Amino acid sequence: MKSGRSLSTKIILMVEAILLLSGAIFCGISISRSQAGIRRAIRQRMADIANCAAGSVNGNILKSLKSGDEGLRAVRNAVEAPEPETEQDVFEFEPEETEQ
Repeated sequence: MKSGRSLSTKIILMVEAILLLSGAIFCGISISRSQAGIRRAIRQRMADIANCAAGSVNGNILKSLKSGDEGLRAVRNAVEAPEPETEQDVFEFEPEETEQ
């Protein structure tokens, strides 16, 4: 009597198990790298937005504003101010690089 599985069936099951395991590992690594790439892209875009906002406000006028100045001409002047006069007035924000 034949008990158990044949040799070819055992080999096929082993190959299927190896393929399943390697596919699961590949998917896990792909998901992890995708998440890290998305986080990096979001940080870079946030830094771009912060740089754009910082470049559109004149810091010298902004320093002179007080909490009750909302809606006044000084507030509009701070936002509509021309380009900074010196390179010291320009601030570049670099996002932190974190490895995951």
